[in-house]
Amino acid sequence: MDEGKPSVRLREIETEADVRRALSIREAVFVEEQGIPRASDRDGRDAEALHVLAFMGETCAGTGRLSARADHIGHIARVAVLPAFRGQGLGRRLVEALERLAVREGMSGVYLEAHEARIPFYRKLGYTTVPATKWVGSHRLVAMTKAIGAREEAGVKPR
Repeated sequence: MDEGKPSVRLREIETEADVRRALSIREAVFVEEQGIPRASDRDGRDAEALHVLAFMGETCAGTGRLSARADHIGHIARVAVLPAFRGQGLGRRLVEALERLAVREGMSGVYLEAHEARIPFYRKLGYTTVPATKWVGSHRLVAMTKAIGAREEAGVKPR
């Protein structure tokens, strides 16, 4: 760990307080910052998903979720990092943690819908675009996929 730099840790959501932390981050990033309608973020699918929180020191700074599709593909969604903590690798670490969860859950690949401006970020992580787009508010989302295989599962505390 760099001297003076807070440690980063990731873990699955375990409590109702954790759920509130994740929803608070999503509210700040998606609804307030990006202007996405609250109803689009709160889609009723959180209870069936696995969620990860990212902490920078003791501060909860990011979140993401993974849900299972019927075809055994994981759907990564709601990846959000608070503005003050961006540019420090938290987004990458969240996505990698969600991928590890997908492997643990026996999924053969992952799917996500990236904001158009985030495509380069996901490409660096090995995602490829597929010919599907949709709009959420004024945001164009582009479908991306990645095949996954057996990997080390360290780094995410099981629930």
